[in-house]
Amino acid sequence: MKNINIFLYISLIRYKALNLILKKFSKYKITLILDLEDSVQDLFSIKKTLLLKKIARQGLIHLSERKILNKIPVFIRINSQDSQFFINDLKSIKLSIKKGLNIKGIFLPKVNKYDQIISLYNKIGKRKKNFSIVPIIETKKGFKNLEKILIEDKEKKIIKYVHYGHYDFCLDNNLWPFPEPYHFEFWEIIKNINEILIKFKKNYIHTP
Repeated sequence: MKNINIFLYISLIRYKALNLILKKFSKYKITLILDLEDSVQDLFSIKKTLLLKKIARQGLIHLSERKILNKIPVFIRINSQDSQFFINDLKSIKLSIKKGLNIKGIFLPKVNKYDQIISLYNKIGKRKKNFSIVPIIETKKGFKNLEKILIEDKEKKIIKYVHYGHYDFCLDNNLWPFPEPYHFEFWEIIKNINEILIKFKKNYIHTP
């Protein structure tokens, strides 16, 4: 297990418990994905969601100020560029970088074209070394354009990983019930994505 890099999602509304979580994983090689997106919401109340998003952004600044994550590779999953939360996410990330948080990259939801990657990179990563944008492929259009996106990235090499979001992909494709890992259809989707990634020597990350 020591040679396996575990990508660990952490909801930023639980940032005060992060020290305890890190102790449990201290013997493993982990990379944190600090989440500002799906784990930070109340599905039944936009008012509560707005409060949770604010708490999560404050949590990011808190962790930056306390230097809690200095020795751990950190990515951040932000809200999509079409969401009302995107601009505030960017402000919080820029401030956290100023306060010393060494962010390795950003997980970007709902990626359909390469322009989205470039736009975010120019806003956040342009002046940082070894900074990557991780496109989350979770729409029909994003899946269709994945190879084109990777071709356009050949020179800039902004993309190191590709993340597949299974549930949102199924919703966008009207697949119901969702194919599960014990279904043939699930592995057909994974196989098609993997064939593209192997061609471009990209790493693959999958979560629901």
